[in-house]
Amino acid sequence: MNSAAPQRSPKTGPYVEHYTGATVALKGAYGLWNLGDDALMLMCYRLLRKVFPPEAITVQCFDAMYLEKHLPGIRTVSATAQVVDADLLVYGGGTQFYSFPLTGTRVSVYRRQRLLRALARPHHVLRYLLDKHAPPQTQIQRVTRHSAAVAVGIGPFMPDSIQEDKARAVLSNLEFISVRDPASLDVCTDWGREDVILGSDICFLPGLLKLTTDERLYAPVRNKAGKNIGIVFRRWPHSQEGAAYVKPLVQAASHLRTLGYHVTWISFCKTEDAQIIGELGEAANSILYWTPEQLDVPQFLAILARFDCFITARYHGAVFSTLLRKPCVCVEVEQKLALASECFGMRPYLWEQPFRTNNCIAAIDAIFTNYSHCVQQIDVAATIQTELAQNMAALFVAFLRRFLTGHRQ
Repeated sequence: MNSAAPQRSPKTGPYVEHYTGATVALKGAYGLWNLGDDALMLMCYRLLRKVFPPEAITVQCFDAMYLEKHLPGIRTVSATAQVVDADLLVYGGGTQFYSFPLTGTRVSVYRRQRLLRALARPHHVLRYLLDKHAPPQTQIQRVTRHSAAVAVGIGPFMPDSIQEDKARAVLSNLEFISVRDPASLDVCTDWGREDVILGSDICFLPGLLKLTTDERLYAPVRNKAGKNIGIVFRRWPHSQEGAAYVKPLVQAASHLRTLGYHVTWISFCKTEDAQIIGELGEAANSILYWTPEQLDVPQFLAILARFDCFITARYHGAVFSTLLRKPCVCVEVEQKLALASECFGMRPYLWEQPFRTNNCIAAIDAIFTNYSHCVQQIDVAATIQTELAQNMAALFVAFLRRFLTGHRQ
């Protein structure tokens, strides 16, 4: 793994002629053994490489060891590093700004905690008083001189949360911002940002899939018996209402098997999902895991292509099913799953709160009854999302080139 200081690159590639010695740090929830976040990292890195040579790019991540397999020679720094010295900080994809009732922190609670810590250390009292009304910022923001965000999700936020205050502060300083969905665009508009670009999830950019059309598209299903359903599950610690889906889903999966379906449980993040595997009962004995130390993202997506339909509690379960032109039932653990079902042509099959087993079974039955129509709807939605992603990427690359021009001057 290369950790040497960035050097000017010789003009060996088609985009290096724009390079002027500037450096960039890519920030996201990378290196957590999460399929969705690692796919976001790969696609964001590819965009940066259109302008920056590899030695100028640093990726903030939690576990760099397996990322080396996917991006040989990648430069990394710990996600918890207090200082990342770069000319440009890029927030790369995913929901990076949010707060929920069980995991968020209210501003009043945050300030009380800071005051108690300051009183315990008298020499910190002055700092507390000076910072009390200052806009929140991270150490990284104080070191990097410029920042941008591409294909990010913003929100939701619980009322009076410190996470919302910090998000507002970050967004107010961004020189470029594109969001992946209309709800995030609405948040930015409410906060006074009128220059935000509506894009899509960056995984909709061409290049993530290495599949032929025949591998992606199945003929319309006329007999539901023997069809393969993949259930993408997840732990949801942020709200009790969202977490309540597990037991009804286990019951629905058991009933679907009696109807002749082949049901496979799928984990996109083994380390996180392990905390609820005990709730799956016998299903826990045969889970399909994303194993980034063995497979790359396109290889795992090729495995997912073998399924005919998905039930997903993860946003990227909906993204990947759409890329593969497979129908899916989105589990409304939070608002972005409802949004995904709307954007990806699957709104009639959303499994809404409160989660009732019969509703999930009915959604699956409706999908297989109207399978050909579902695939057509998804194909239209996927085309729209791809166009949004390509427009977003073109504007972002143009921004990067303008940034480098200004840096050179």
